[in-house]
Amino acid sequence: MKTRTKERKGNAELSKHKEAVTLGNVIANQEIHIELNGNREALVDGCKGIVEYNDSTVRLNTAAGQIRFSGRSLQIACMTEDSMILRGYILGLEYCS
Repeated sequence: MKTRTKERKGNAELSKHKEAVTLGNVIANQEIHIELNGNREALVDGCKGIVEYNDSTVRLNTAAGQIRFSGRSLQIACMTEDSMILRGYILGLEYCS
């Protein structure tokens, strides 16, 4: 009997935490999605703007901080209000605070 009560409490607490995490991401809109296609293309959802852009470095603002791509012949192939496609020879990806 005590085991079932503990399980219910644990499940209820876990459910509360899941809701808080989900609501936090939705309210703060801090969700970032990066998809790499090999080392030649990156799709970034959740970017807020360009901080630095040249053929070897692309640094982006996001709600959670900055992201820096390094490589050779980097080009922004497409950019919308909150996403972009980066093409070139991607050598590194760094999260900056």
